[in-house]
Amino acid sequence: MSYPCHLQGIKRHQASQRVAKMNDHMFVETLIISSSFFAIAVILIASVLFLEKRG
Repeated sequence: MSYPCHLQGIKRHQASQRVAKMNDHMFVETLIISSSFFAIAVILIASVLFLEKRG
């Protein structure tokens, strides 16, 4: 049986883990690099499709 104070401690621990994960420097850097790569790929594909349609 879980007590309310125990559940609050668990929720606080889970919230602190989420905050710690978002403050991880390498994780944020990896997200920025991968999202930049996918954005460039989408722009290149869209521009090729646009030029093929026009030309």
